[in-house]
Amino acid sequence: MRLLTSLLILLSTWAHADLEMRVIDTGPGLATVTRFDNGEIMVFGTGHWYYDEHVTEQFMSFIGEDTAEVALLVSSVSNPSHIGATDELFSNYLVKKVIRTGYPRDSASWRAHNAAIEEAEHAGLTHDIDLSKVNLAHGVSHAFGDARVTFLSGFHESPPEWGLIGNQYRNATSIVMRIDYQGKSILLTGDSMGREDPGVREKPAADAPAIATERYLIDNSGLRPVAADVLIAPNHGSDLASSTEFIKAVAARWVIFSAGHGNGNPTASTAKRYTALGYQDTCLLRTDIGDHESEKDEWEFGRSRNHVDIEGDNPIQIVLPTKGEIRVNYVGKKPVACERVITPQRRMNTRKKVRKSNSGVCHGFTSTSYKKIKSFKTFDNLESCLASGGRLPN
Repeated sequence: MRLLTSLLILLSTWAHADLEMRVIDTGPGLATVTRFDNGEIMVFGTGHWYYDEHVTEQFMSFIGEDTAEVALLVSSVSNPSHIGATDELFSNYLVKKVIRTGYPRDSASWRAHNAAIEEAEHAGLTHDIDLSKVNLAHGVSHAFGDARVTFLSGFHESPPEWGLIGNQYRNATSIVMRIDYQGKSILLTGDSMGREDPGVREKPAADAPAIATERYLIDNSGLRPVAADVLIAPNHGSDLASSTEFIKAVAARWVIFSAGHGNGNPTASTAKRYTALGYQDTCLLRTDIGDHESEKDEWEFGRSRNHVDIEGDNPIQIVLPTKGEIRVNYVGKKPVACERVITPQRRMNTRKKVRKSNSGVCHGFTSTSYKKIKSFKTFDNLESCLASGGRLPN
């Protein structure tokens, strides 16, 4: 009886626990780890390849010795700055599910990352949702305790109509996830693209229309909301993302730049798009405090003269509590108080509709068969097409 009582108390504790996320300081990369209210773990990004040992230590410290499983690994892009510690993660934990773009790269980091996932899948230990092989509908969500994680965007290859090339083409495939818990939310955007590349075209104005991933998210925000309390800023705060339209659509209270020395991120131009809308500097947190890359037009706030950022010294903690106020802070520091300065803006997609062929296959505008279908029914979105009895392409 005493054992049963203790078990019930333990289950009750987990059922009402807070949701916690750690944004690891991995230099110019991205690594986050989340513990849901039921104790399950999600990893979104495994960090920069050069700092994989540090990221692994942080994973193990945060997850703790009593947990042997990672419920979900989201590999948002295949860039070496986002996948560095994937093989170490698989060496230390049973990773039950992976969602990834499947876009291959010619790097040692990607080969190690891919090999670790494939080996676990072949052993029957991991369910690998590789977007090069699996059609995962945008809007699909996964429940972890009372929390929900929704797949908002992500492609094996960028839609050709986006007209992207080079790094923009690769980064726009990025997986975007939104975490919801007790009426509070976090938006994880990876390396999403949202602005023109200054190296390809003339540098766009601050209020230039959103493109690519950000355009797609905005246009579908009526169906799949992107508004969130906390935004892990796209593309490390580079000028290629965080369009003014996207900032308004998300309307976050806190914005976190996962950045580090070497790339000049977060850029001053990006930070100014936030502050022009009313954001206080202190509500734009960064994992590279003290870095000084003035020659690269880096954002001034938080910089120190003649100082190069040290990885690992500015991790950020996010807590979505069961009750009460969200807490966002640099680990070991006091929470940063931030008010909402923008009202979230939502928009239904009025562009290309989903086409359901006579054979019952639902084709989105990114489908290679979309323009070839001669006889079809149209739906506002993929979800409603599937609900009508349609199915995804093979």
